[in-house]
This record gives sequence, C-alpha cells and structure tokens, in this order.
Amino acid sequence: MSQVTVTLWGKTKTLSMAYDYYDEPIPSYMTEAIDAMLREWDVTDNALIEVKKYCQDRDSKHANIDDIYCFLEPTTLAALDEPDERSVLLICDCPFDPEDGVAIHFVNEKFVGVGPQSKYL
Repeated sequence: MSQVTVTLWGKTKTLSMAYDYYDEPIPSYMTEAIDAMLREWDVTDNALIEVKKYCQDRDSKHANIDDIYCFLEPTTLAALDEPDERSVLLICDCPFDPEDGVAIHFVNEKFVGVGPQSKYL
C-alpha cells in the first residue's frame, strides 16, 4: 500500500493511501481524487472546527479540545468509488469508537461531513 506524508493540523503524519475498489487497475478518477486532495490539502484545516465538535459531542467529558490528536489518529486517505465526483475520506482511529473510528469526508476538495467510518464505507 502506498503512503504519503502530509502536514495535518500542525503535525507531520504519514498516511496510507487506499482505494474503495477491488479490481485492477484502479480507475484513474480515483487516483485523480487523491492527487487533487493532496494539491488542495489546506482544506483539511477548514474541517478542523467541525471535526472537534463531532469528537466533543461523542466524548462529552472533555469540555474543550485543544489537541485533536488526543481524540483522533489519522491513518488513511481513501478514494471512494464515485466516478462523477472526487470523493475522499480521511480515516482516523479514535478512543471513543475504537471499532468504527471516524471518517472525514471531502468531495471535490471541500469538506462535506464527519462521522463513523461505517457511514461512508
């Protein structure tokens, strides 16, 4: 599996790259979705407020989230099998939902939502 190193929310992270596709070769629209997301990586900063809110709502014993990495560990950048739009998930492990984790969804390099991974995969 390929990996990419990015700066995410103030820290350098190495993420695996994955494709929600089970045949070879991987369609070009999926690799283009990842490439476009990496070119516009700053959009991840725009998602941070909503991601913190999501974490806070699920782990209410913390009134304020200063360090998002206490709640999430980003692991994977995944392209979804959606040929009509560039749909990418930033998949994270998290202590408040260790079985399902969290997925942060971007479509055409814009933040569109955050939720459990099962919502998107």
